[in-house]
Amino acid sequence: MTLGGVYVDKTPYPHSGSLTDPLQDGDVQSSIHRTLSATHWPADGKTDEIFVFTGFDIQECFGSSCSFLHSLGDTTAFCAYHNVTNDNIIYAYAPNVLFCYLQPTFTSAIPYNDITADAVIDAISHEQFESTTDPINGSGWNDANGEEIGDLCASTFGKLDSQGGTVRLAHGHSYAIQTEWSNVANGCAYS
Repeated sequence: MTLGGVYVDKTPYPHSGSLTDPLQDGDVQSSIHRTLSATHWPADGKTDEIFVFTGFDIQECFGSSCSFLHSLGDTTAFCAYHNVTNDNIIYAYAPNVLFCYLQPTFTSAIPYNDITADAVIDAISHEQFESTTDPINGSGWNDANGEEIGDLCASTFGKLDSQGGTVRLAHGHSYAIQTEWSNVANGCAYS
């Protein structure tokens, strides 16, 4: 994967982003289209993906699922998702919200003392893998229950290295990233 660029959409949010007035997936998709118009990045629906991040504690909903709990025991809340627009642009969205980085995995700041970044990096890694294996939900790799490769291994982490991460990339930095399902290993793995 290669980073194609970064763009900051300075258009005001069309909703407050609160629990009572969250952003909607349509708002995310509108930002994607504004970004593509401004940057002229390729978005062929096959090899390109747009990642969308919002400001701290901006809530969002995708249908009946939201980046917050509707009630105690809610199982529909999310920390990220991937989807495809009507014009076949593959994208992933990851909010920066309390619900996501107060999960048990991120009760301490690892590996760079930025608990928020660690949680968002893990969530977007999860979605990146799923976007690759199942770009249009249900069109690619899913198990018998409809779970994708990241879902099957969510919150499953390997041994921490000396930097406090589970995966070290070629540039030498480590990140605390969950494992992903591997058919070869018949389980959760990193490779």
